[in-house]
Amino acid sequence: MPSSISAAISHKPHELEYMRLQGVFSKLPDDVCDELVRCYFQHVHFFLPIIDAPAFLNEYRSNGSRNVSLLLYWSMLLAAANFVDTDVLQKAGFTSRKAMKTAMYERAKCLYDVDRGTEKLILIQSVILLGFWYTDPQDHTGAWYWIGIAISLAQNIGLHRSVRLRGRAQKPLSTARESLMRRIWWACVVRDRWVSLARGRPMRIHSEDCDTPFPVVDDVLNELEAVTSPESAKFIPTDSRALTEMWIRLVKICDTLGNIVRVHYRVNGIIPTMAEIDKYAQELQALAQDEVISGDSSEELSIHAYQIDLLYQFVPRP
Repeated sequence: MPSSISAAISHKPHELEYMRLQGVFSKLPDDVCDELVRCYFQHVHFFLPIIDAPAFLNEYRSNGSRNVSLLLYWSMLLAAANFVDTDVLQKAGFTSRKAMKTAMYERAKCLYDVDRGTEKLILIQSVILLGFWYTDPQDHTGAWYWIGIAISLAQNIGLHRSVRLRGRAQKPLSTARESLMRRIWWACVVRDRWVSLARGRPMRIHSEDCDTPFPVVDDVLNELEAVTSPESAKFIPTDSRALTEMWIRLVKICDTLGNIVRVHYRVNGIIPTMAEIDKYAQELQALAQDEVISGDSSEELSIHAYQIDLLYQFVPRP
């Protein structure tokens, strides 16, 4: 299993026993793992493109899940568990989808609780995905809790500032690394906006404090070119460009949503002018979906298009 050797070195005996009892070192059947990974990249990745796809998939091809961060591994499987077929649940030994998600969540949270110096970006990626856990409104470790932690960790390493990405790093960042960091930050923005709106709670990210540029389509597509052909055919949707363009649209919707939510819900502060309100309304109108999804579009593309359109319709009008 991933990271089992490093875990044995860095964790105390009682922590290792706790991890074992929580099932952290459990091994799922290979075909179940493959299907969960496929579901992750088909249904999750293009809504939250926060994973270094070639690094993960090429390592997964070579060594299975052995050298992947356990925390990230179980967090990804938690997110993917929403989409697997019933026969996969049963083959994995679970009686229901809820049972599978509970097991994945408990394993990931156990690793988070006993974390020993996980690389910061991996920690942020994992915490964002832990936001897929939901039981009931009284659960204090649901989406609101986890996205708050992700935002704090991201701001702590400067993901919200473009200057940090480009000029003040201790060593120069590769283009691929900078792209990944930009995508992770904007994934935090997307989740912050929607969770805040859904829960009626204040946003944690304020646009005036941030200057990380918008992601672009090539941030995702250039990375996918490094995925080997067998893994690309097996795990990556054929409509990658269209799916990425939809995500860029979602990011821009969420950027405008942040301004609108502040207009609607702020308690104190300057009352917005009519010019500002009109500006937000025009921005929102410009993001209306103008492309038509044809009847022969893939299932993944159709689902993504309808979901983003539903989110767009849910945005309160200024």
